[in-house]
Amino acid sequence: MSLQRLYKAFVAVVSSRLVPSASPKFQVATPLPQSTTRLGPNVTATSLVHARSRCRMFSDLPLDLVLEIMGWCSPHDLLALQNACSTFCSLLLNNHHIWRLARASGFPLPIAAPSEEWLFVTPSATVCRRPTQELPYSYSLGIRLCSASCSYYLLRVCPGDVDEYIAQDWAILSTRPDNMDDVYALMLQATPYLEGTAESPMYRPSGIHDALKELYAAANSGGLDLLELNWKQRAAAMPIFMAMAETLQDATRRYRAKKELVEARNRSLLAAIARENKVTFDQLITSRTLVRYVNTFARDLTCMTLQAWATISEACLAEIQWLRTPKARIRCTLCRPERKQTYTWAGLQAHMRAIHPELHSTIALKVHICALCPNATRFPRSKDLKYHVRNVHSSTRTDL
Repeated sequence: MSLQRLYKAFVAVVSSRLVPSASPKFQVATPLPQSTTRLGPNVTATSLVHARSRCRMFSDLPLDLVLEIMGWCSPHDLLALQNACSTFCSLLLNNHHIWRLARASGFPLPIAAPSEEWLFVTPSATVCRRPTQELPYSYSLGIRLCSASCSYYLLRVCPGDVDEYIAQDWAILSTRPDNMDDVYALMLQATPYLEGTAESPMYRPSGIHDALKELYAAANSGGLDLLELNWKQRAAAMPIFMAMAETLQDATRRYRAKKELVEARNRSLLAAIARENKVTFDQLITSRTLVRYVNTFARDLTCMTLQAWATISEACLAEIQWLRTPKARIRCTLCRPERKQTYTWAGLQAHMRAIHPELHSTIALKVHICALCPNATRFPRSKDLKYHVRNVHSSTRTDL
């Protein structure tokens, strides 16, 4: 169901790009990125056929986009996405922005995408906690099942036969009764027919209601048993899905290797920038703006350039200067001369409110002290203090 809704949103977005006269009711005004793979009116059927021959699905997608797709789709959705429409896969592979445009036109995001550790590290089953090599049952909910009894106990479509059905594994299930609370909570969700509903109020109530009706109808329909059909489908799809998992691991490995090279290149550039501006490397990376930009470049596998540094250099150097500016410690002139304790400006205000409350409102508030001067210069007006700090100390600090 989630795949069909996403595909409809995708078709609406792509049709609006290919045919300018088409204007679906949920048209998105998000600007397209300026790249050579941008869709436009000149896209022809021939280009789509050539794109189909280059379809490798997950091999060239960024890791963050792969995790996002897995947060949206169940394993069956991924198999259907790869096998049912290769043109859709090719367009998604060669135009990453289409996924985000379709996502903006469709339903809200799940609460979070799965982590790398959960995908690639051998975990335990959700119900019995036994180590398992089985494929995930649900990515967005983080469910792994090791046997049909675990699946039956999780879905619980026929509660009257629970004891009879799981008798063979009851000894193992009873050894970990503490995790049953989590399983009961998962039973209340519409799994696996609606991904991303666990602890998430973002989905529309009507969508959850439809998914629950679908789950009830599938559980009570005649013919082949739901669990038996489920496991037969998973057994048939195992080779294809294992190949997809290996492709994901290779893509993750290449992504991390490229990211390490980009980070090393960016560190060498930052070291040169630090020497040019006569600051240490540790002082340079104290700028939050610089750290945010560097992390963004590393995530996108792009080396930072001097042009990028020129756009943020003024803000970064101002942050570094603000952090390097020392805060003078001031003596309280209202205390006895033999008292040698000194305070910062904030500490002095707290001291005067606590020790000299009767003088704080009449004297202290009328005297403005420069916390940057070693001798704590006083000024009768606040604008005089600001003029002094701006011209003498060349600072714009406002916390003095």
